[in-house]
Order: sequence, then C-alpha cells, then structure tokens
Amino acid sequence: MSTLETLMIVFVAVTAAAIVIQMIVLIAVYFAIRKSSARIEALTQFVQQVQVRLVPTVELAQSLLQEYRPKLDLVVTNLAETSTLIRKDVERLDGNIAAASDRIHALTVRMDALVARTLDRVEEATEMVGQSVVSPVRQAAAVIHGVTTGVTAFFNRQSNK
Repeated sequence: MSTLETLMIVFVAVTAAAIVIQMIVLIAVYFAIRKSSARIEALTQFVQQVQVRLVPTVELAQSLLQEYRPKLDLVVTNLAETSTLIRKDVERLDGNIAAASDRIHALTVRMDALVARTLDRVEEATEMVGQSVVSPVRQAAAVIHGVTTGVTAFFNRQSNK
C-alpha cells in the first residue's frame, strides 16, 4: 500500500469522522429544539385555557420564553459558526495532506536516484579495484611461475650432468 493511498485513507477517515460528529451535533440540536418547541406549544395551549384566571402565570411564562429565546438563538449561531470552522479546517487539512503527499513523492524520486548513483559508483569502484589490484597480482604470479619454472629447469639440468 503506497503512502499516497495511506494518506488518502487517513484523509477520508478524518473527513468521515468530522461529518459524523457534525451529524450527531445537528441531530442533538434538532431534538433539543423539537423538545423545546413541544414544551412551548403545550405551554401556549395551557395559557390560552387559563388566560383569564391565571394572568400572573402567563406573564411568568412569557418572561421565561423571552429569557430562553436568545440563548437558543446563541446556541444555533454558535453551531453554525462551528460547522463553518470545521469545514474550513477540513479543507485546509486536505491541502496540507496533498502538499505532504507531493513532497513525499519528490523525496522518494530523489532517494531512488541517489541509491542508483551510489550503486553505479560501487560497481565502478569494484572494477577499478579489480583492474588495479588483481591485474598486477596476476602479472606477479606469472613472473614467479616463470622464475620457478626456470630454476627448476636449471637444477634438473645440473643433476642430469
């Protein structure tokens, strides 16, 4: 598995995790708003039924609605901003992963070329050692063999006389 595939898998996993987290947050907000909406509707019906007799209770309910409405608006606004920030961060991360992948590819190409040049130089050095060491050794061995043969022939001649 190549590094690019690994980085792509990591990017897809991070993106999927961000989307799942965003989905969970949005579902939680949906249920919270739905629950609050149901409470508000029940409260409105109750107020309509007892409006004439329980004016102080109605005023209390209105004050509660006025108190919680800005907080819910703030929560929704914060979630929208958070969602936007997460999207920007994921886009930035995608760019960083792509740049890193390009750098890794370039470094891999450079390392391949470096290893190839090194192997070529090792082969050249081996050939040079073979020519500069082995060739003189062979020549010396040939000279020693010739001298040995000459000495042997000389002594064999003298013992035959």
